[in-house]
Amino acid sequence: MPDNKISRRGLTNRRRILVLALCLLIILSILVLFRAIKNNIYWLSGFLFIIPLYFILARSYLHYRRMKNLFRLRQNWGQRVRRERNFNYIRLLFDKLQAEYTITTKESPYIDEETWQDLNLDEVFARLDNTQTTAGETVLYHMLRNPLFNKKDLLKRDRIIKEFQLNQEFRERLGLELQQLKRQYDNSLVELLWNELPAPSPFGLFLNLLVLPSIAIIISFFFLGGMALFFLSLALMINSAVNHFFKKRYFNKLPTHSIKYLSSLIKTADNIIKIENPVLEEYQAELRVLIPQVRKLRAKVSNIIPKSVKGELDFLYEYLNILFLIEIRNFNSVLRLLQEKQEVLQRVFILVGEIDALLAIASYRESLTYYCVPEFREEDDGLRVEDVYHPLLEDPVANSIEIKDRGLIITGSNMAGKSTFLRTIGVNTLLAQSIATCLATSYRGKMFKVFTSISRTDNILQGKSFYFAEAERLLEMLNAVRGEFPALCIVDELLSGTNSAERLAAAEGILDYLYENNVLAIVATHDLELAERLQASYDTYHFTDKVSKDGLDFDYKLKKGIAVSSNAIKLLEYLGYPEEITEAAIKRISLIDKK
Repeated sequence: MPDNKISRRGLTNRRRILVLALCLLIILSILVLFRAIKNNIYWLSGFLFIIPLYFILARSYLHYRRMKNLFRLRQNWGQRVRRERNFNYIRLLFDKLQAEYTITTKESPYIDEETWQDLNLDEVFARLDNTQTTAGETVLYHMLRNPLFNKKDLLKRDRIIKEFQLNQEFRERLGLELQQLKRQYDNSLVELLWNELPAPSPFGLFLNLLVLPSIAIIISFFFLGGMALFFLSLALMINSAVNHFFKKRYFNKLPTHSIKYLSSLIKTADNIIKIENPVLEEYQAELRVLIPQVRKLRAKVSNIIPKSVKGELDFLYEYLNILFLIEIRNFNSVLRLLQEKQEVLQRVFILVGEIDALLAIASYRESLTYYCVPEFREEDDGLRVEDVYHPLLEDPVANSIEIKDRGLIITGSNMAGKSTFLRTIGVNTLLAQSIATCLATSYRGKMFKVFTSISRTDNILQGKSFYFAEAERLLEMLNAVRGEFPALCIVDELLSGTNSAERLAAAEGILDYLYENNVLAIVATHDLELAERLQASYDTYHFTDKVSKDGLDFDYKLKKGIAVSSNAIKLLEYLGYPEEITEAAIKRISLIDKK
């Protein structure tokens, strides 16, 4: 492992020295060659001294590259990595595996699309994504969308993450190996491994197509030029057509850059096996079984597109390639191996991706002010979280909550913190069950399937109103409570898209149903009457505020009981609405209160 003391200035100086050394060696080589040509051929013996220097310089350059990569790893450790992310590519593995899962079972453990969007989990993913590879990025996304319901698996993830946090030499050696794999800009390797592959051409076809050029070569050996030229021309015409057809059919469907990236993936997995640390033994044991099955594929991939001969002989290689079908025979051989070992390669991709993803989580933990590892107990009926905060807030206010066998109704004014608190609980529940990390001092509870209904809008394209879309979503929740997994339902402003009388009656019925079916429900509402009616089955909490013409003051602290004030009209005053509007509104409110 390179020296622990690496600085940007030190790397810059090393690079300058390497460039200077290379320039001096080139000048020295030119001088020796010039002297040999002009004076004495024996001057060429000077290269016996110069050539070893080139090798030493090459080794020094590789050492510099390794130190540069190590410096980058250390710079990014425990930091947020800001880069452009295309979620259409990042989610490809999740989409493939979700489709496979739903074919074989009725209830999916995956986080559905609305919950994912409600909780702003694309942004949460970007906050904790410090992966080095495409496989790691893709698998990390899948991990977050697929929370676990097995305590043993979560403890295994936590054990590996902790080892990465504590063992700098181990994580850096692993990080350097992953860095060599790099990223694939379009994640087409997932498409390659999880799509149905086209059938390779029969091996006998290529043997038959090689007969004509072989005959031409044999005939030319006996100096029968005219006949040899005939067979050679015929072979060139037929094999040129075959070459064009094959490339059109296969090369576009199976991009060679993806197959080459697959070769790098196999190499990286092979190198990971050599890193000694018992915490990875389970991964390494599986890779030791898988890698020998696909090592041959890596050797063949390098021959898919051979390096062409430079200069005037370039055209000669192209003719030989067409005549003897060099590229397509190599490609066909790789395709055959891909088809035979597709499931093995899928597993290698996931294993390498998981290791990279867990390394990224270790880095994320180091960036946090504080966090905890969740506790899951069979006897727990609810959820208890202390000093929990949201991962996307720069200066968050922590809150604590304990929910046992009752639901939770939260009241309060606009902007006081209700929706943020709902998202905080939802996000931390998912992080607890996916990466064994909670942004809290303590987290204890059951394992839940999380459903939310927070960010609802009218669906113009489908002709659905706000109320209709919300009613559909709530029905999905009600159906989910009868599923295999315990449910945590988080709702912001229940049935807010309809009139108050019907809303109150329907909302009360829905919350009673959730309570009677032992669902943990957390609901935010402005409807104080709803909170009062359900105090027998739901605990009540609220957020407070201070709003005046001079400013807004929110403490974002959760308090026991039902809110006693609102700020809708005060917010209008703060925004500068005409006094005629605000004063008239205050008078109307006072008249309603008197009634």
